[in-house]
Amino acid sequence: MADNERLITKVVGESRLTFDPVGSKITELVLDGHLISGNVQRWDREAAWHPCAPNTDSDPLGILPRHGVLRNATAIVLDLRPSDPETAIRTRTVLAADGYPEVEVLRVLTLNPRSLNVDNWYLNFSHEQAPVNHGEHMYFHAPNGWEGTTLNNMPLDEQIRGDKIFYWNPVNGLKIPGQPLILINQREMPFVNSWTGRNNEGTYDSHYFSLTASEGIPSTHFRSPESFIPPHVADPRKKSLTISVVTR
Repeated sequence: MADNERLITKVVGESRLTFDPVGSKITELVLDGHLISGNVQRWDREAAWHPCAPNTDSDPLGILPRHGVLRNATAIVLDLRPSDPETAIRTRTVLAADGYPEVEVLRVLTLNPRSLNVDNWYLNFSHEQAPVNHGEHMYFHAPNGWEGTTLNNMPLDEQIRGDKIFYWNPVNGLKIPGQPLILINQREMPFVNSWTGRNNEGTYDSHYFSLTASEGIPSTHFRSPESFIPPHVADPRKKSLTISVVTR
């Protein structure tokens, strides 16, 4: 199947979401007429917003690839439930890897007139506990460059240059030059890593930057005692965020 044939697009008003089941990628997000995220040409390769699951960084045991298996797996697109709006996309992905328990990720993207809801549920069907450190690897379009970007009214330039990890708020205001105010409401993902690409000559990519939200520090949380999901849990672990624009 050609790349454009497998893409799913949802439209509501002046907002548009394009989803690629391969890697569960968001290849385009337009909110109220503004391109917020999409395919970006990094200095080394093309990339797009994707989930990191079950690990956000490297696996201490070396069983799973860096950033997990979900970003390289093909999600199964499910039928919508009667309670789902027509602008939702519901998928299921098995985190298939030798040496890792049987865990499924149910991911639901819901486009609204000026916002996108991203919900992830982790279900452990195995007979052993499973470590999880979910991450949302978001790329933001910076039409005038990212220098001068602020997060919660604080300058973000040095954090982007320095590939920094820090706490952020449950509700965060992101202001990128040339973009409307973007609100990011994260639930149970209190850490964020800000960065952009830098080539071998030390030049930074300027037309985008990334924020990767995660439930724990990427390099240490995965396989820590707090990261494990017990087997056959009736109440699955949920990680969510909502991204919206303030234009009116």
